[in-house]
Amino acid sequence: MPKIFVLRGYTISFYSDDHLPVHVHAIGNDGYLIRDYPGVTRECEGMKQGDRRAVEEWIDAHWDIIIFQWNEFFKSNPENLFVVEV
Repeated sequence: MPKIFVLRGYTISFYSDDHLPVHVHAIGNDGYLIRDYPGVTRECEGMKQGDRRAVEEWIDAHWDIIIFQWNEFFKSNPENLFVVEV
């Protein structure tokens, strides 16, 4: 599980066998959330509201880093690469 960051006791990461859409998991002792790009929380359970807000805001402010790390990790698996079309 490639770890991206730890915030308020929540490890923000994705799984090595993950799939599109680009998303991250924030897992801590009190709960977890899964947030999809470009900023939609798909699942959330057990997190305090303040922690949830802080984690979501951090993720949304750092999608560039998350997408870079996602693509670096999955570059040998092209069907999982995220490409922005202009």
